Amino acid sequence: MVDRKISRKFTLVELLVAMGVFSLILLLVMQFFSGAQRLVTGGGQNNDLYADARVAMDIMSSMLMATYYSEDGDFLFDLDPSNETGDPRNDALYFATSLKSDLLGNTDDPVSVSFVKLWRNGDRLTANIVQTSHDDYYKFFPPYVDNPTQAWSTRNSNLRSILDDSSSRQLPIVRRVTSLDFIPYIIDESQDAGFRQDMGYPPQLIEIRMGLMDKDSYDTMNEIDGTDAKKDFRKQHERIFSRTVFIGERWRQE
Repeated sequence: MVDRKISRKFTLVELLVAMGVFSLILLLVMQFFSGAQRLVTGGGQNNDLYADARVAMDIMSSMLMATYYSEDGDFLFDLDPSNETGDPRNDALYFATSLKSDLLGNTDDPVSVSFVKLWRNGDRLTANIVQTSHDDYYKFFPPYVDNPTQAWSTRNSNLRSILDDSSSRQLPIVRRVTSLDFIPYIIDESQDAGFRQDMGYPPQLIEIRMGLMDKDSYDTMNEIDGTDAKKDFRKQHERIFSRTVFIGERWRQE
C-alpha cells in the first residue's frame, strides 16, 4: 500500500481573510504610534509655550519690581490703552526701572536708571530700552533741570516720546503673542479684597495677562479669512498666562 501525503493549500477565501485581519492589525498599530507621536509633539510644543511664558514673565516682573522712585517719591509710570484685538486692554507700559541687568546694558552705569516700554509689537512682546545719562535723569527727577515744577503728566508724555522713538533699543522677549494686558490695582480699604482696578493713580499692583499660541495654531490662525473667525479661533487656541507684581506705594509721602 502506497502512503500518500496530502498537501493542504490555502483557499482564496482564507488568504483574503488573513490579509484583512493583518491589515486591520497593521492599521491599529499605525494609529497607535501616530497618536503617540502627536502626543509627544503636542507635549513638546506645550512645554516650549510654558517655558516662553515663564521667561517672559520673569523678565517683566524683575523690571517692574525694580520700578524707580526718587528720594522725594517721584516716579514715571504710564499705560497705553488699545483696542487692536477687539478687546479694550492696556498693551503698552512705560516706566523707569533701577534694575541692573545685562539685558538693559546698565551693569556699569552709576546712575542705573533705565527707561522701559513693554509692549506688543506685532506678534512679539518687546521691550524698548533707553539708558539715562546724568542730564536726562534730572529732566525727569528732582531737581528737574529744565522745569522745576514739571507735572507728572508732562514727564510721562516726554517719557513716551523718548521710548516711542525709533532710535530706542528694542529687545524682543517672546514671539507669537496674541494678547497683552497690564492691569493696575490700588489699595482700597473699603473693598473686601483690599484692591481695586484704577487708572487714575500709580498702582501698588500690576497684573500681567499675556496670551500665547503654539506655532502650528498660530500659523493656522493667520491663514483664516475674516476678522470674527480669526478672533474666535484665537480665543479657542490661545493660552492665557498671568502674574501679579507688587510694586509698593513708595510715592506716598506722609
